Amino acid sequence: MSIKNAVIVIDSGFSQEVVGWVKNLIGFYDLNSGIAVTGAPLIKGDQAQFVLQKLCADPLKHGSIVLRGLLHRKPDCAFVLVRAFDDAGTLFRTRWSNGQVVADGWVEAYLWARQLCANRGFTSVANLSFGGYSHAQDGSGWESFKLASAVGSGKSGGSADEMASGQNLAGHVLVAATGPGDKRGIHCSFTASDNTVVHGYQGCTSVYNLWVDRNVSSNAEHCHWHLLVKMNGREVAQHQGRLIPRNIWNDRQQLTFVLEGEGNFEFSITPASAPAGSVRDLSAQVSAATSVESSVFTPTRFDIFVAQGEDACFFDHYDADAISEPACLSQVIAVGLRTGSYGKCTVNGIAKPEVKLAGGGPISFRIAEVTALVASLLEADPTMDIAQVRQKVLDLHPQ
Repeated sequence: MSIKNAVIVIDSGFSQEVVGWVKNLIGFYDLNSGIAVTGAPLIKGDQAQFVLQKLCADPLKHGSIVLRGLLHRKPDCAFVLVRAFDDAGTLFRTRWSNGQVVADGWVEAYLWARQLCANRGFTSVANLSFGGYSHAQDGSGWESFKLASAVGSGKSGGSADEMASGQNLAGHVLVAATGPGDKRGIHCSFTASDNTVVHGYQGCTSVYNLWVDRNVSSNAEHCHWHLLVKMNGREVAQHQGRLIPRNIWNDRQQLTFVLEGEGNFEFSITPASAPAGSVRDLSAQVSAATSVESSVFTPTRFDIFVAQGEDACFFDHYDADAISEPACLSQVIAVGLRTGSYGKCTVNGIAKPEVKLAGGGPISFRIAEVTALVASLLEADPTMDIAQVRQKVLDLHPQ
């Protein structure tokens, strides 16, 4: 084989028709079934028939369109395909039990695909035409932690640990879509020292993701907050911060919760140092603090994202920073549109999105342009790492 580069496509799935067009398929991982197939070096014959008949499916009809666009631009590349969504459209993320990984998510599938490419001497570029707001946009999540071992920090020069390890982190790059950039209020943030109420609307059942002090390790005095959830004026849920464990990979509190139905919602958040229902009465807060563990009046930052919900939005405390994950990770080149609105999100010193394309979207189908460019850059110089490739792309696409 004269192939130098492989394109890793992680998406909703792939139809039999489009997979049948792939000339150089070297791997297929279906996270629905947990079945992975690798070629020797290509998937052919009975293996190919098994993939087509048993693993090819795309209920969302998204990954098939993405793969068709990539084949149009890079038909002679090797391809590794990962079906990373279930039939209901839910992304497979790493599943945990008692502090241990018990089922692969998309990042483990990527690492499998990346190693498959490296074993064959190929460079690789991953096309991630999906995204969501399941993390705090600070580059500290589990996926970021895992990617660091494979592609480095994403920063120019890399970290001291990366350079000291002697790992070869060159030749493997990820490209991701930023999200819609449509100015919808999908992110709110505020620093609260007393009760704060967030208002919004959802047209159907939606999922929200709340972070406490997203940029610092959680302090004990910040962990005893209270969240009251109302829907159309009726109380539907309460959440106590003292019952929320900290993430093992970044020592921060995170709460994901589902709100059912249609209508106007209220999220009422009270830090531990403020008595429930208080507004500005500092003396009452200090007095009530003796009944909770924290006796220090300390403001606490809260971020809430619409993790799932196409029309859900916040009416107040709106935060313009809206770069979806995995595009918000420093190990990934984020691609948006020049007409999009993404705020001023900076992760580990890297402004997001790095690349803004002219014209219209949807951006999930446009990033194939950058993926194909990165593949060509790595074919020309396989020694480049993520930071060097990022700079080359910016040179060719000045912002």
